[in-house]
Amino acid sequence: MRFAAILPLLTLVVVTLLMRAQPPAPKPGSVEGTVVNSASSAPLRNASVWLESQPGSGGTAHNITTQSDASGRFHFDTVEPGLYAIGARRDAYMNTQGRYGVPAPFRVAEEQQVTDVVVKLVPLGVLSGHVFDDDGDPIPRANVAVLRYFYKPRGRQLGATALVQTNDLGEFEVLNLPPLRYYLEVAGSPIQNLPLHTRWTRHEEAYPITFYPNVRQISEATPIDVAPGARISNLDFHLREAPAYHLRGHVAGQTASKQEIFDQLRVDTPGTRFGAIYQAGLQPDGSFDIPGVANGSYDISYTQSVHVADADVNGLVFAETPGAQVSGTIAVEGSRPNSLNIYVALDPSKSASGTGGMSAADGSFHIKSAPMEICHLDLRFPPDGYYVKSIHLGDREIKDGEIDLTNGASAPLNILLASDGGAVEGTVQTADGQPSAGTEITVAPSDEYSGRSDLLKSATTDAAGNFHVKDVAPGDYRVYAWEIDLDQSPQSPEFSKLFDAKSAAVSIGPNAKASVQLHVITVDDVARERSTLP
Repeated sequence: MRFAAILPLLTLVVVTLLMRAQPPAPKPGSVEGTVVNSASSAPLRNASVWLESQPGSGGTAHNITTQSDASGRFHFDTVEPGLYAIGARRDAYMNTQGRYGVPAPFRVAEEQQVTDVVVKLVPLGVLSGHVFDDDGDPIPRANVAVLRYFYKPRGRQLGATALVQTNDLGEFEVLNLPPLRYYLEVAGSPIQNLPLHTRWTRHEEAYPITFYPNVRQISEATPIDVAPGARISNLDFHLREAPAYHLRGHVAGQTASKQEIFDQLRVDTPGTRFGAIYQAGLQPDGSFDIPGVANGSYDISYTQSVHVADADVNGLVFAETPGAQVSGTIAVEGSRPNSLNIYVALDPSKSASGTGGMSAADGSFHIKSAPMEICHLDLRFPPDGYYVKSIHLGDREIKDGEIDLTNGASAPLNILLASDGGAVEGTVQTADGQPSAGTEITVAPSDEYSGRSDLLKSATTDAAGNFHVKDVAPGDYRVYAWEIDLDQSPQSPEFSKLFDAKSAAVSIGPNAKASVQLHVITVDDVARERSTLP
């Protein structure tokens, strides 16, 4: 009985001692601040604000959100000690996940009250105008495309970022445009509800593709620079009808039962992706008739080009082909990794959609239907600790990342991995000598291999402005530090070369390490140099 009475007391003593042996849980802090318009500094209400713990912060990874009040203020209670990134979202403003205007990551100590955090949201722009005919009457249902240059490893490429139509008053408005340089392209409304193969008793006329301000070639167009929050109006077009013609032909092998495979033909201005101006459906027998096409050169789906010169273009034939067959192997120099599952991607130069395939466990891969044109090769998800040492199409080394599949793959594609890569590390400072945290780092290969996107490495600086990039293939590189997330622009040698004076040149040997000190390339630096580009 006495033992039974003592047992609960002993248990209580043991539990008490264990609790005393454990360190007390860290006491939380708090974070508060304001969301403002970056252009006007006005506070923004009803913004969704997020606070996210960063790797290596020492606390439990978590993400918490709140809303800014009528004065733009926000407050986070019960924030565990650690390193945090903060951002916000609101309609008609850029998403700060791109790090545009986002404060650098900061640390919250135990019971610390972090105050006066300012999150700047960049307002999006608006373009508006009218499309009139030569008599000043509005043209309804005119197609208006907003174009911009995208910078990629193989160079710049013109593409559409928005497509709208004019209303019955000829008005158009394009919303939510990030601050960039744009071009406007207009085509008159298509001829509606005509039976296939209709032929007019008079010469047909249509509104030709026109660029702002009323020119026929993109090289003559006036660029429109959209500043943060800009509302640019009176972008008016005055279109004059011109003789128009038809593009006629058929898709070989197309039947009504296979309509879902290819049921639209797209006609684009040369060199422009995702910006179709003319579009027509196929008939059950695979034939097509695209009316209203003025003189000029055009790219048509299936990567064929045509030139219209005062006459209809008849007899176009698009053959349904399975595409190029691309096969090859991924080999390893030295010890093999546990997995060789690398995605081999092919990005076509003209077609809208790319393709690719994952390698098997033994390193072999087979892509059944690659676009039959020049494609850019991108090798994704190489195993940790390895880099792509070389790429060969048969006996020819692919140094620029471009593979010509116009006539199919001429030989097997052989990829060699190696594990003796080097590393680049360093620090980034702001103009006033402070650590530049949350900065995007790119390590870009030399000119000879500048098209090899698999050789381009990236990282982000920590709270102290430090970074470390591993698995760098031996060779010559330039290292850049960007204040702003630039989508794919740093992958373009044409773009990044503008900032060589703010970069550092490094040479990496096998298993070697290079250290650099950089100053951040600011948002203003980027905007200033962008103004020199098309």
